[in-house]
Amino acid sequence: MSLLRALPFLLVAFLVWFFFVRNDAVDTAPDYDNVGVVLQPVKGTQTSPASGEDIEAASTLIKQLQLAEAMNRRDLIDNALARLRAITPNSPIVQFYSAYQFIADENIDEARAILQGMQKNYSGHKQTLYLQQYLQAMTEGKDQLSRAQLLATAGRHQDALDMFKELFPDGMPTLGLQLRKLEIRGRISENWTEVRDSLEALNHQYERFPLIEVMLAEHLTRRNSQDPRAAEIFERLANGAGIGRRAAASWLLMLGARPINNTVVADYAELASRYPSDISIQDSYRHAIERLDIEQEQLKNPYYRARKQGLAALDANRNSEAKSRLLFAVKGRPDDEQVLGGLGVAYLRTGNAAAAERYFKQALQYNENPDLRGKWTRLIDTAHYWSLLQKSDQFLSQGKYDGAEGALAEAQALRPDSIHVYIAIAELAEVQKQYARAETAYQRALRLTPQNGQALRGLFSLREQRHGRRAALQFAGQLSAAQQQVLRQQINTLKQEIGAAQVELAMQSGDPDRALAAVEQALLLQPTSPWQRSDLAKMLVKLGQAQRADQLMADWRRTSPTAEMIFAYALYLSSREQERAALSQLQSIPASQRSDAMRQNLLRLELNQAFVGLDIDSPNAQANLNALSRRYQGDLDAQIRLAKAWIELEQMPRAIKIAQDLKPTRDWPVNRQLGYGNLLLSLDQIRDFSSWYAGLNLSDLAAAEQREFAELNTRFQLKKAAQAEEEGKHILAYSLYHRAAQSWGPYQNEASLGILRSSAAINEDDVYQQQAASLLSNSAMLSPKELMQLLSVFSDNQDRKAERQLIAKIRQRDDISAMQMREIMLLSAEQGQSALTEELAYDVLLRANGKPTNTPLRKQWQKRKLYQSGVDNWLTRSARQQIDKLRARNDGHVIVGVDFKKRDGRDQTSQVPIEVKWPVPSLDGHIIARADFVSVDSGNINYLDPVAGGINRIPFKGSAEGVALGIGWLSERWWADIGTTPMGFQNSSVVGGIGMNGKLSQVGWSLALSRRPEIGTTLSYAGLKVPAGASNAGTEWGGVIRSGAKLGLSYDRGGANGYWASIQYHGMTGEHVADNTRFGLLGGVYHRLLDQDDRQFRIGLNVLHFQYDKNLSEFTLQHGAYFSPQNYLSLSIPVRYYGRSESEWSYLIGASISNSWSSEDAPYQLGGRSSSGGGFGYALEAAVEKRVSDRWYLGVAADVQRADFYEPNHIIMYAKYTFSDRWQPIWTPPEPPIPYSSFD
Repeated sequence: MSLLRALPFLLVAFLVWFFFVRNDAVDTAPDYDNVGVVLQPVKGTQTSPASGEDIEAASTLIKQLQLAEAMNRRDLIDNALARLRAITPNSPIVQFYSAYQFIADENIDEARAILQGMQKNYSGHKQTLYLQQYLQAMTEGKDQLSRAQLLATAGRHQDALDMFKELFPDGMPTLGLQLRKLEIRGRISENWTEVRDSLEALNHQYERFPLIEVMLAEHLTRRNSQDPRAAEIFERLANGAGIGRRAAASWLLMLGARPINNTVVADYAELASRYPSDISIQDSYRHAIERLDIEQEQLKNPYYRARKQGLAALDANRNSEAKSRLLFAVKGRPDDEQVLGGLGVAYLRTGNAAAAERYFKQALQYNENPDLRGKWTRLIDTAHYWSLLQKSDQFLSQGKYDGAEGALAEAQALRPDSIHVYIAIAELAEVQKQYARAETAYQRALRLTPQNGQALRGLFSLREQRHGRRAALQFAGQLSAAQQQVLRQQINTLKQEIGAAQVELAMQSGDPDRALAAVEQALLLQPTSPWQRSDLAKMLVKLGQAQRADQLMADWRRTSPTAEMIFAYALYLSSREQERAALSQLQSIPASQRSDAMRQNLLRLELNQAFVGLDIDSPNAQANLNALSRRYQGDLDAQIRLAKAWIELEQMPRAIKIAQDLKPTRDWPVNRQLGYGNLLLSLDQIRDFSSWYAGLNLSDLAAAEQREFAELNTRFQLKKAAQAEEEGKHILAYSLYHRAAQSWGPYQNEASLGILRSSAAINEDDVYQQQAASLLSNSAMLSPKELMQLLSVFSDNQDRKAERQLIAKIRQRDDISAMQMREIMLLSAEQGQSALTEELAYDVLLRANGKPTNTPLRKQWQKRKLYQSGVDNWLTRSARQQIDKLRARNDGHVIVGVDFKKRDGRDQTSQVPIEVKWPVPSLDGHIIARADFVSVDSGNINYLDPVAGGINRIPFKGSAEGVALGIGWLSERWWADIGTTPMGFQNSSVVGGIGMNGKLSQVGWSLALSRRPEIGTTLSYAGLKVPAGASNAGTEWGGVIRSGAKLGLSYDRGGANGYWASIQYHGMTGEHVADNTRFGLLGGVYHRLLDQDDRQFRIGLNVLHFQYDKNLSEFTLQHGAYFSPQNYLSLSIPVRYYGRSESEWSYLIGASISNSWSSEDAPYQLGGRSSSGGGFGYALEAAVEKRVSDRWYLGVAADVQRADFYEPNHIIMYAKYTFSDRWQPIWTPPEPPIPYSSFD
């Protein structure tokens, strides 16, 4: 027995050792902690470029080159370039970076030689263009590049970007330049989202590259100075020198931009702890502490508050707001250089250089910060220069040419190498018709900056104005390729104008082939004018290419979302009778950008769409419709629209009444006739439609109008077919669908789906297969709704092969919604296709989170990231539940517990339950193995020994130890097990059971047949021996087994209330124990007071009723010492609150109060009288479980019960190990192991 006692603890120790030392492979994402990892040299590079390894090595080295250049690390460039040259010595990228090195060394001749070789060998290659433009920018264009940097420093970001565009029309040739341009673009608030997306893309491409991460974080702070992601990046990277110091500086700036508070001071403290010897950071920390004290006092001053808000707005590039607040602040702080300088910057950015110069001078006058003195001086010069140019513009607009000349002369003297002054001189000369002087000034500007767009456009326009279109094109042909690139839009526009004139002539000639050829030629020029685009699209419509025209206009609208382009698109849609879409387009133009023509057309479309624009979902919809009815009383077209609106509100009688009041006549216009016919079909007025349509005279209509009526008739045929299908007249439906399919148009797919359904219903297998194959092959032409209808047909007809093919096609479509994908997922799950169901569940999550459907999910960490991120709603929870269910198929566990139960003075039970749940995915279930080490002690009891004239009470006690073993099967729908009561007990028996569950309509049911021990007392569970001194001393008796059936019912649809019931019948047998029967009827209702994912609070009412045939509750032969009243009724009110915290803790607290009534016959064969009892009782329970690691859980649960003659105390502690890492939060309520004796 001592070995038996030790065995559970030895087994626990073994399991802990075994599972803790397992080295499970975990699929994790790559993680680069520093730049050295990203830029480490490729080892073992070979010289042959043919192998896959060399291609991969070359790709890595190219990325290293780009990153090294961005960091300005010449040593790393040399290293990577040497290795790359060994693999692919003559590739364009090697040539580019070789020239890059020569340029850096100011060896321009060698760089030019490389460029000449590339132009010969790699003409038109991207790297050749990059090198050409980079070399140009670093030589002839170097001054322009410097000026671009100066403009950026002065806050004239768009001008700087324009110069970058002129220098690099094909894009930035290096990553460093690309990052610099993005940094400047990010300073313009309108570009914030675009720049963020670009930096995100680069951050993904160059994963964990600190420079890009820091730039991204700095950009995020421009929109939100307290952006949490930016703070995380700064905090993570702010360590050490280099990029770490920049991150620290950016973090410092971020903290400086925040309103001072305790949290900000704590962040300063963290930064200071990392740079204890950095005087700047330490001073900032101390200053922050001082600021926190001062800030509270200063914020009481409204001028200080305005200063703070104005400078913050200026940093965010909200210049108008900044100017307004700083103008208020300067009233109370006239000598604050920051306020004065901020006003100067605000005025300079908004184009008032004179005012900016004035404020910069005042800022310099009150300068106290030496670091700012140079800044104010530079800005004074910059502002004065621009103010002179602005004065020149003012004089020019007023016709004061002498004044303009004087201002320009002063500006030229101030900055003789500035192209802007020469462009202004040229514009002044043009106004004065001094064309030769204007051309000379433009040429002077181009000598300074050969690719300046303003100068090139001015000279090009001057040539066109003086000599005509063709002369201007001839001049453009003499320019360099880079200059032509700058003028590409103007050149194309001129060519398009010439082409449009030729198209018009061709259309007037009546030759469609010639006209189409002219249109094609015009389209090749890629027109940019919205009105040229609209004219070309309308010509395509006239030439029978309407769909192409629609697509072109939609594409142009998408790629050029200017107000003018949107207006042109709206008018085009209106001409195509798509007025709802036209109205939507016009409404999308900001009110401030609408011209008079735009407003007039908007008013016209809004009047036409008065009914279409009615908000049907509004609670005031009916009142609005009634108001519109009064407003448009007598307007027949308005009445038709009103009827359609009533249909949308599901007010069919109102719509039918309108339709009946309408009396169509032959002189109705076509649009009204079509509207009336569509109304009748929407109301399912099939007979009325048939009579009306038969009376139409369509012979005089235009071809396009006849097509519209033909489509209406097709819809009529489909309505009749659908009606016949609903009535079960499948042969008639089949015929009508076939007839509808003969008419080409928008209803073709609907007709084909109808043929598929009806052919299956009438067993026309050949037709079904033909239609299925046709619809599958043309699935790209089906809408998402039609795809789901087709899938439903395949599913209903159990056409699994076609179903799988269609699902594969659907998954490739980007227009399938997450809701539709969920329907497919549930269909797959219902059919038991586990692998496909899991894939579809991830598809649902991808679509619900707006991610690309081709997002790679090959690794477990990728799947887990998708599972745990993104939106959380019922749709995504449904997908996650399927994933949980499928993962549970492959998961199992080992549970080890220590269970102790005791009643006052008697019946103590100690158990060590061990359960192993082993997955068998191929059979969709688990093997359950149980081993319970059980020790029981009866405590002091009295044996009742019947003797003549009475009963002797003989005190005695008993105990037993044993091991209960069991093995079973558990699946979703059924379970079974077989085992033993504890071997080592006086009486050991075979036990087990089988059960199943399911659903009948909305009612859940379960049925179990089982054979289990009666564990109420030591006698009923283990058996005892009759004590010495009693009759039949030494006789073994007890070990009661309960065999029977149990039917459970439940009803819970997820609402506030749920219901349950159970009907039980068991036979009770034991050694030297009289046979007995038990009947039970149990039921209850519960109400959810709180129903959340992480918390549940329930209250209920339970009723329990038991009946036993015999009262065998005593300790004597023929009795089993278990509670066996002949009638027992209990009413209880349980309350339970359970939930989880932080996904790692699970808890439960509960209580119940009850009252019971019982009646018992006289003890079997002992004589005496019957009795009754009962009374008040209560119970308390609590449990907690903690997830201590990915796979380990620890828990404890306890409960106490108090009632007449029954006061047990129970506690169990347990550890659980799961075979796989659980993705979802810890389950709730806690789930302690159930002893095998209570397996039912």
